[in-house]
Amino acid sequence: MKLMPILIEWSISSALLILAVTILRSSLGKRVSAGLRYSLWAVVLIRLLVPVQLFSYPVPVSVLPEPDREQLIETAPLNLVSTAPGATASMPAIDVPLPNGVLVEHNATTAPVDIAANTAPVSPFQILGWLWIAGSAIMAAALLVSNIKFARRLRRACAPLDGVDCPLPVYIAGGLPSPCLFGLIHPAIYATSEAADDPVILRHVLVHEYTHFRHGDHIWNILRSIALAIHWWNPLVWLAVVLSGRDCELACDEGALKRLGDGERVAYGRTLLVLLTVKPRAGDLLTCATTMTGGQKSVFDRVTRIAHAPKRWLWAAVVAVLAAALACVCAFGSTRSEPDADPAAPSPEPSAPASGSYTHLRAHATSRHVVWRGVGGKKG
Repeated sequence: MKLMPILIEWSISSALLILAVTILRSSLGKRVSAGLRYSLWAVVLIRLLVPVQLFSYPVPVSVLPEPDREQLIETAPLNLVSTAPGATASMPAIDVPLPNGVLVEHNATTAPVDIAANTAPVSPFQILGWLWIAGSAIMAAALLVSNIKFARRLRRACAPLDGVDCPLPVYIAGGLPSPCLFGLIHPAIYATSEAADDPVILRHVLVHEYTHFRHGDHIWNILRSIALAIHWWNPLVWLAVVLSGRDCELACDEGALKRLGDGERVAYGRTLLVLLTVKPRAGDLLTCATTMTGGQKSVFDRVTRIAHAPKRWLWAAVVAVLAAALACVCAFGSTRSEPDADPAAPSPEPSAPASGSYTHLRAHATSRHVVWRGVGGKKG
């Protein structure tokens, strides 16, 4: 199985699925919940991490029949040279075509041909495949180094915060741009000193980050980083990471307000305005922490949703689910071709040659070697 066709099909189907989800989330807007919008990116993430097609379409697609190899060999002209060096009248020399188009003179007395010496040159697809793998290794190393540095920074600057009502460990870390949730095996909440000084802001921060934990966003961030390392060259994947991060924060705000109650919408919005003063940096995409930073458009969208709870439409949710299901079928499915002929079935006998000292000449060809048989079972 060739690797490059699989990678190309993987990239094309992933790109089309990203475009479909992007158009769908923009079209539905505030008519669906933020949680549903965020869940649409789950199918994109799965496709970015799974390189193979998961199923075949039930309707077979007709393809052109493969030509019969033995028929091609029977009808192809064979250059029989009886005067070749080292050849005898009973075993003529034959020019055997190799897969790369080179003709090699073969007879009973010549030495075996080293087919490996006639290797084909490196194709551009092989070069692109090597560049893909090299870039993914470099991107994975950058992600690993970035998170290790961030973890060491938190370990040096954090101090435990006692007396808080939170199921997760809470620490105060100086120098952070915003509170965050970080850690895979032992996740913890890290609050800034400014947030810890205000009890209302601290309570909102703890509810917000704990909602991230309940949604499993600390795990999804790691999976998104892995997908970004694999598809580092695809700008649509970078766009998907940015947009899914925005929808992640919107879904977290929606879940936090359910825990806080509608009576704290205004206070929660003020907390976001205080904490969202730092603009996100490009390096934030390399860190698997959930931060409360955001751009101007992201802040406006979040505050608007908090201040005025948008009305949900049932038909919009149904359309989103059906459209996502159709996109999944197109992205994860593959066409089913007609089954090949049974290799165990007997092949038709080739017609005898019109002249020559051979009474029986059969050609059996595969994709790798050619076997010629003579009279009496002798192999040449």
